[in-house]
Amino acid sequence: MEVAPEKLKEIENEVRDITNWISVFETEYNLPKEVVEQLKTRLENISKKIAGL
Repeated sequence: MEVAPEKLKEIENEVRDITNWISVFETEYNLPKEVVEQLKTRLENISKKIAGL
C-alpha cells in the first residue's frame, strides 16, 4: 500500500495533536498515569504500524 507523503504528514500531525491533548487532559482532569500511559502507548503503536506501510 502506498500512502501519499502529504497524507502521512496529516496523520503524523493528528497523532501528535491527540498526544498533546492527552497531556492536557492528564493535567486538567487528573487522568490517572495508567490511563495516560495506555493511551500514549496505543498511539505510538498506531504510528509504528503506519510507518511500516
